[in-house]
Amino acid sequence: MPAIVRIGICSWADEGLVKTWYPRGVGTAEKRLRYYAERFDVVEADSPFYHLPDPAVTEKWALRTPDDFAFHLKASGELTGHREPADGVEAAAAAFLSSIEPLVAAGKARGVLLQFHPRVKKSTGPVAYVRFHGRNWQTWNKRDATKSWQRFDWDYSPEELGEWVGPVERLAAQAEEVYAMFNVNRNDQAPRAAAIFRRLLDEAGVRATGGEEPLPERPTLF
Repeated sequence: MPAIVRIGICSWADEGLVKTWYPRGVGTAEKRLRYYAERFDVVEADSPFYHLPDPAVTEKWALRTPDDFAFHLKASGELTGHREPADGVEAAAAAFLSSIEPLVAAGKARGVLLQFHPRVKKSTGPVAYVRFHGRNWQTWNKRDATKSWQRFDWDYSPEELGEWVGPVERLAAQAEEVYAMFNVNRNDQAPRAAAIFRRLLDEAGVRATGGEEPLPERPTLF
């Protein structure tokens, strides 16, 4: 049976999401992650690439998400050649693993994302991971960008995302796990694109999770 396509976003705390996606009253780190986890069952945490979180922080991530929630952690820059490790690669790897250990212990660290140079060739293994960065080629290599959204600023149309339904369906037939992660991050571009893609997959009969609003709780008499 084909794999279920799990749709998610590359971060739940981008400035644009905080300003435009989360409703009034969802203003703390805990409330934001719980709100996100009601709508998606997977997220990519990019922050470890720039600065390793304290294990106390990743423990809170584990406690604030459902049992079947999955985190993909972006490896620190010292592990992918973007920064020189002060004490060697082995020490950098140990520090990274220590920072995410609570997620590993909780069974929620589903994968580690390694951002290598474009010359590294890709292949399809048991896990297929598709990242949607938009199509704004004019800003892709913007060197004076101070915010990530200045590079990945794109509103996906249904037609553009429709081009990916077939390839993702084929990946679902070949791989054991399939993830479709949105990394367009001006305002609420990512959750809006995720909702469109989920609808397109549903219409095509491709099993998927994420990108839908949760059903309202039924009122009770007690």
